[in-house]
Amino acid sequence: MGRIDLYIVRQIIPIMLVTLFASVVVLLLEKMLNLLNLTVGAGVSSFVVVQMIVSLFPNYIRLVLPLGLFLGIFITFRRLSSQSELHALHAGGIGLGQLSQPVKKLAAVVTILGLGLTGYIEPLGRFVYHSLYHQVTNGIIEAGIGEGIFVDTPDGFTVRVQRSLNAGTEFYGFFGYREADGGGVETVTARRGEIIKIGLTGTRSIRLFDGEQVSWEGDKSNRTTMGFKILEVPMDTEANNRYPDRGSDELELTLHELIIAYARGVMRSLGFTTGPPTSLLYTLADTITQQALAAELHGRIIYALSIIVMPFLAIPLGIGSPRSNRYVGLVLGLVGMLVYQKTIEFGQKIAAVSQLPAGPFLWGSFAIFFGLSAYLFMRTEQAAGQTPFQEFESAVRKRLRLKRA
Repeated sequence: MGRIDLYIVRQIIPIMLVTLFASVVVLLLEKMLNLLNLTVGAGVSSFVVVQMIVSLFPNYIRLVLPLGLFLGIFITFRRLSSQSELHALHAGGIGLGQLSQPVKKLAAVVTILGLGLTGYIEPLGRFVYHSLYHQVTNGIIEAGIGEGIFVDTPDGFTVRVQRSLNAGTEFYGFFGYREADGGGVETVTARRGEIIKIGLTGTRSIRLFDGEQVSWEGDKSNRTTMGFKILEVPMDTEANNRYPDRGSDELELTLHELIIAYARGVMRSLGFTTGPPTSLLYTLADTITQQALAAELHGRIIYALSIIVMPFLAIPLGIGSPRSNRYVGLVLGLVGMLVYQKTIEFGQKIAAVSQLPAGPFLWGSFAIFFGLSAYLFMRTEQAAGQTPFQEFESAVRKRLRLKRA
């Protein structure tokens, strides 16, 4: 890589990294506040909050990765153009095609990174986040009971505590309620309690202190009251509220798992025998509709390929005259990317819940986006004077002047 190539890449990367950092922080800020309100009130340890936030990082980085690359390329070429460096390079015999080579190589590297994020890291992070969120909202995080949350236990009790400490393993103001099959009712109240593990199997039990156990029939006859100093109730709270295993949601499948699950569905639709699934994950994946698998698979591949389009879009929009409005190209580029992204998301959702094939619409949208960007880049590369976008800016300014006059 020559000096000019290194110069351009060194201009792009810092802008891209700053954009990624700032965008992820802004996106995570609101989610972080919501998680803190949810977990602190439930007596959950701060480490769990950190786990949930970290598991969200791949998703938000994936969202802003194309934006970061676009801004890095746009600002770099805008600076080269406004400071007349681009004209000097053209005078030295270096055309736009040669200047774009390091940018395209950088885009290829970012594309591979994006494919790794959306194909492998984000699905696993999504599963971890949903699992932790499920545990927190069901009061069972780290085998603890959340504060002010009703938890259904395997033996039929509905449990609630007033105050929860140490990630929910110690609590005060315990209340438990259970209805028997014959119409009877049993309640257990205690001043305080704790969750303990019994033996090597790790079976959980709730040990209650200074409480009262009351049971009666449906007509409140034969009421029985028993006070106790210590009472142990075997309640494996996690067993009844366990988050589903990974594989039942296409968003939590990695790319190669998604391809295998989709291929199994295609084989079955063609009448071939696929044989029993080789694991629980593929057993669960077989329950996902073929439309949902197809929409997710096409969407992930198109997302990664869309990153490599950024140089063809950002370079023509970034090149302008020193007197031109530097924000017009930026606004048009961001609006175009937003419309394209929402179109892909809309196509995925429609294809996932209907019989419409996901491929034609999603790949057609990608072809239009890539085709328009490539056409704009080629016209800019071949322009001898003003670029097509500069001509567009000039036409817009003339129209505005005529309206003001």
